[in-house]
Amino acid sequence: MLGYSLGGRIALHVAKDFPNALLSLTLESAHPGLIDNHQRDERAKSDNLWAKKLQQLAMPDFLSLWYQQAVFNDLSKQQKQQLITLRRHNDPLRLSNCFLATSLSLQQDCKPVLHQLRCPCFYLYGEDDRKFAQIAKDWQAEYGNDQLTLQPLTAAGHNIHSLHPRLFSDTLLALLNPTTSA
Repeated sequence: MLGYSLGGRIALHVAKDFPNALLSLTLESAHPGLIDNHQRDERAKSDNLWAKKLQQLAMPDFLSLWYQQAVFNDLSKQQKQQLITLRRHNDPLRLSNCFLATSLSLQQDCKPVLHQLRCPCFYLYGEDDRKFAQIAKDWQAEYGNDQLTLQPLTAAGHNIHSLHPRLFSDTLLALLNPTTSA
């Protein structure tokens, strides 16, 4: 199973419910969950502010603000503009409803899921994505190298598979089938 960002959290929930069904679990820039009520409260406040902006601003204006977040610092101005152009026709009400329903503040901490799994677990992150690099390192420190294999990718940020598809796919194939990379 492979999941990116919110898809990674969904993958962790599936892994929790079906731990013996997985051959491997690979997460890309995914947050495993918040551990205390203060973190959840802060995230809920932040998500509510973003949802209000989404409802009040024109979609291109909202997206322009969205892509100014630190997690997107690796994107060039042109890449950000391409994403805004691609997503400018999204429905703000539906997006806001989805955003709030899937808020990290509402989800359980999935870090312990690793203990249930007997398959290899990999975490891919871009070295330029400091936030998720630290999340990955902290998670591995808590659960051990044998539970979670970290794979930092150089010259990459949060969304590796989209901006560096060849690097991502080559890395993924090498992790999943190490005998072919020798």
